[in-house]
Amino acid sequence: MAACLQVSLETSRFSDPYYYKGITSHLDSPTAATGPLIRAAHQGLRRIFKEGLRYKRAGVLLTGLSPQEQVQLNLFNRAHYDGRQKALMATLDRINERFGRGTVRLGAEGLQQAWAMKQDRRSPRYTTRWDEVPVVRADARPG
Repeated sequence: MAACLQVSLETSRFSDPYYYKGITSHLDSPTAATGPLIRAAHQGLRRIFKEGLRYKRAGVLLTGLSPQEQVQLNLFNRAHYDGRQKALMATLDRINERFGRGTVRLGAEGLQQAWAMKQDRRSPRYTTRWDEVPVVRADARPG
């Protein structure tokens, strides 16, 4: 299965006009590098974006994911996830792990994000986050 990146946009179903569009880009070769993925997402977005609409939802979906050890290379395209890209991504990950998420980012991500995900109705993550496991304390007074 080839690696693909799908980008989609949608306005509210109650808006006039309602607009939903999605586009799939087939990646020339599988990659774990952020740069080529952002480039593919921007190219897809340019093709489906309509100025003046109030979008409610946007999505990016990656399909055809596979372990790095099982990558089928393309005979005609030499651009693949090579040692330089691996080293760059590993360096970015180490810096962000040490100094905090978002310390170093690609320019395409922008300097500031004007939006934040709404999480006021998010379910507790007891099974995946140690800092959210409830702590129960028993009073040690003799009966």
